[in-house]
Amino acid sequence: MKFCTRVAWSLIWLAGGVAWGQPVTLRGPGLESGQYEVTTFADGLNFPVGMTSLDDGSVLAAVSNGSSFFGSSSGSIVRLVDADRDGVAELRETLVADVPGGRLSSLKRAGDLVAVTGQGQNVPISFYRISDSPSELLSPLGQLQFTYPSGGWLHPHSSLLLRESPQTDGDYELYFQLGSDANFQATRRTVGLGGTLGLTATLVGEAIHRVTLQDIGSGLVATSHDVVATGLRNPTGLAFHPLTGDLYVGDNGIDGLVDPNEPTSPDEINVLPATDLGGTPESYGFPSTYQEYRSGVDVGSSGLAPLTNFQPLPSPDGAEAEGINEIAFSPPLFGGSLAGGIFAGFHGIYSGGGLSNEENAVAFVDPETGAYFHVIGNDEPAIGHLDGLHSTRDTLFLADISPGGNLSPTNANSGKIYAIRSLIRPGDYNRDGLIDAADYTVWRDTQGESGLGLAADGDGDFAVGLGDYDVWRDAYNAALVAGANRAPAPGAVTLLLIGAVFAIGLCARVRSKNSSDTRFREFTPPLGGSA
Repeated sequence: MKFCTRVAWSLIWLAGGVAWGQPVTLRGPGLESGQYEVTTFADGLNFPVGMTSLDDGSVLAAVSNGSSFFGSSSGSIVRLVDADRDGVAELRETLVADVPGGRLSSLKRAGDLVAVTGQGQNVPISFYRISDSPSELLSPLGQLQFTYPSGGWLHPHSSLLLRESPQTDGDYELYFQLGSDANFQATRRTVGLGGTLGLTATLVGEAIHRVTLQDIGSGLVATSHDVVATGLRNPTGLAFHPLTGDLYVGDNGIDGLVDPNEPTSPDEINVLPATDLGGTPESYGFPSTYQEYRSGVDVGSSGLAPLTNFQPLPSPDGAEAEGINEIAFSPPLFGGSLAGGIFAGFHGIYSGGGLSNEENAVAFVDPETGAYFHVIGNDEPAIGHLDGLHSTRDTLFLADISPGGNLSPTNANSGKIYAIRSLIRPGDYNRDGLIDAADYTVWRDTQGESGLGLAADGDGDFAVGLGDYDVWRDAYNAALVAGANRAPAPGAVTLLLIGAVFAIGLCARVRSKNSSDTRFREFTPPLGGSA
């Protein structure tokens, strides 16, 4: 289905989605009962936003300590475990009880390194190392600290992105935003960067910054700082494309000059190509270049144009989404209209919750065309602000910092995390609910391909290869009743083609098949089946 058709269907679904008796209604083209399960993964959390996950599948969530979000001076990292995979975490334990600064708003992991931060002055970026056991306490590694000038700063640092360096083993790249110090004017002041990792720098506003970190075993050293993008009002949404390495950026639009809730410009999704990460920073035009809200009129012409402007659906007076926070690419095992895209969470009206917040939708964006629809509407009565997003292999987690809306003591310990999990069976590559030879055919016909949203990407590595055959074979064997035929093994030419494509780096790494490999001789199709 073309994405423009998705958008057309989404306008129909805005009037009513498919709730299926679940806590959040999913909307969009072609969504049917049985495709996704929505559960309240955890509740009673104190202002949760940032999330990441460990190798055992448990989820780490950053929460603030104290009775109000902005009044907190420390936070915690809690581990949530759903051992029986029913969509509800039955175990909750604290791995860090005293994260400095409080107001926690972002939590990221790469390798065995975890980074966490909150908003504004006196809130550092703190680093921890994961222990051998997922239930062990995290080990502190140091901090990056910020010194803000007097007079306030409207959009201080609050969001992180962390990855292992694609160039140097043992190095990490930390990305964070520093937004504008005012709503609609150029930022002239700067912020100091220091801390315990051996690096000092001067930070400009309206920018995305990068710090290179070196893991020396006994600790962490910050070795360099650079600016990768400018001309961004408050780029809180940060996510790398899983294949290309392009940086996708969710930027907040200009607030209204008379009514703050009637924006001057819409929020945006911008793209920074991987080839431009370094060298002269790209500019995206704030404050002189933007699109007017509702009218869609473009003002100015400097900087790179956005991929998406989040105008109301339908324009100009339809459902709104404002105050973008975190973004996340679709889980690899999401199918249909929710495959291969970007989810974007919107805070909406500052202290509004439920039906009093008309701007707190969750959008789904095509990363190629920029077209979008609202997969969760702005009319959910129990939703406040779905600010936190985190994708795993088959699940999208969404953190509601305050279902009641405001961040004061009246809503302490009320935050929730929802889980949207794909119910597509492992190995069901043609999405018919069965594991059979037709699924093998889908795998065979697409092996060697790489990309987002591939139906036969059973292992979630964004490529179709031998690992995906393993997923299908194991699922087929598990459902086996009787039969005499053997599973079809990929032919010699097929294996050579896969090996050649993978060898030049176009697809994911794959294990070599040798003469003792019996993986392709282990299964028997069910009665009447053939492949």
